[in-house]
Formats: sequence, C-alpha cells, structure tokens
Amino acid sequence: MSGKLVEFSALAVRDVDEIIDYYLLEGGERAASDFIQALDNASLQISRHPGAGALRYADILGIPDVRIWPIKRFPHLVFYVEQNTFIDVWRVLHGGRDVPASLTENGIS
Repeated sequence: MSGKLVEFSALAVRDVDEIIDYYLLEGGERAASDFIQALDNASLQISRHPGAGALRYADILGIPDVRIWPIKRFPHLVFYVEQNTFIDVWRVLHGGRDVPASLTENGIS
C-alpha cells in the first residue's frame, strides 16, 4: 500500500538533527539508529494513514488540521498537516516539553 509523500520542513529537519545529536551523545550510535528507524516507521504510518494522528493540539494552537503522531519507544511527537498531495511535517518535538510554547516560540512551520 502506497501513501502520500512525507516532507519535513526546515524546522522539522533541525529538530530531527538535534534529537539525533542528543542520542549520539547520550546513548551512542545504537540509540540514534533506533530513533531514526522509529521515525521512519512513524513517517510510513503517517503516509499511509494521515487522518489517524491525534488532533490533541489543534484547538490549543488554533490550527484545526494539525495532527500529532507519537514515535514509538521515544518521547517525541511528529506534528503534521495533511495537504492534498503530501504530508507536511512541521516539527518533531519532545512530548514532555511545553509544546504550545515550543511551537509558537520558534515558529510552527
């Protein structure tokens, strides 16, 4: 089953790079590799089932279509919006952070 193309914004790419750097420093190559694999799996699920992500932050942020998808075995969330032809990943953030503040502080997308 094919899905929509998943595109990461510049901020999402920065988020992922920072997360990988953290896991390399704190957990080593295995932890970073496991995170990358889990993110790939999350991206595949989002691609195939974009409407399955939770709308948990949609009302808080005032953005009706923003969805989140948890990255299995990691405390991070993928924030995305389904577009007509692709999935627009805005951010990848630690779920324990003040997410609304993090999104508005550095921009959403």
